[in-house]
Amino acid sequence: MSIALKKAATKERRQDVIARNVTWILPLLGLKKKDLAKVMRVSPQAMSARLKSDTDWTIDEAFDTAAWIGIPLEMLMNGGLTPASLLAYLEDHRNGGQDVASSDGRRRRAWILAA
Repeated sequence: MSIALKKAATKERRQDVIARNVTWILPLLGLKKKDLAKVMRVSPQAMSARLKSDTDWTIDEAFDTAAWIGIPLEMLMNGGLTPASLLAYLEDHRNGGQDVASSDGRRRRAWILAA
């Protein structure tokens, strides 16, 4: 019985998985935390607290974040998500966003969410 309780206690929270994934996805795609904060309608400080897992994500915030990145919520919550699998998914689903130019010459993807 105590073994089962130990395993349950050490299971990673989905909140932490989302925070960890978003933390590496943003720079990989050339996206900014402050822009995500605007999408989520929270302050940059609140966004930072979510990325550190100091504050919990609401389901709406997680869904809006996944949509803004261009991936399903299930993928954002995947503890085994890798940069390679993310980029492969985005490449396969290119028609969902628009390529936009950036000042440093890198191509970036923009996602527009309905309010």
